Amino acid sequence: MDSKMDDFQNMVLKAIQDGMANHLAERQAVEAAMTTATGVCDDLERKTTAGRDMANNVAARKKELADTIEESKSAARSNQRAVDDVKHSFNQAQGLHSETGPGPREQPYQQEQDANMSLPYYC
Repeated sequence: MDSKMDDFQNMVLKAIQDGMANHLAERQAVEAAMTTATGVCDDLERKTTAGRDMANNVAARKKELADTIEESKSAARSNQRAVDDVKHSFNQAQGLHSETGPGPREQPYQQEQDANMSLPYYC
């Protein structure tokens, strides 16, 4: 009877050892899977952060470009107003010129032209 009891006890101990070995192997497999999953999550988080940073940089650059475009448009409008003012002043000056005749600065030039017209061609 002792022999059967010893066999039974050995069988139970072997089953416990096998169960513990299986449990240890499963635990190691789960830990390896968790380590891999943690690494994947960390990598994904880094990539997400990098993507968010890039998107923020693109948005900031887009705003800078929009501001630059708006400043350029404003400068162009200002330049156009200045050109229009010069044209208006020029047109006013032409109007005054046609009403009063040539100004004092234009007179000597006109006299010189008239004198040149009376000279022979070869001069």
